[in-house]
Amino acid sequence: MYKVTTYFKDKVVTKEFHDIHDAIEYRDDADAQYPVKVIFRKVVSMREWVYDCWNSVCGVLHLL
Repeated sequence: MYKVTTYFKDKVVTKEFHDIHDAIEYRDDADAQYPVKVIFRKVVSMREWVYDCWNSVCGVLHLL
């Protein structure tokens, strides 16, 4: 999941995307409106974290 935060003088707009290409397109569109700052970051959701943990446990159990 990707989070794009855009800071304007009077407001802050935050949007989350599952697809990196959509996030990049939104970032470019937001940047064209002359914000004060745009932050683009990858966010690990709880679902992704649990999935990664479960896969690591199953990988260890497979080695035993």
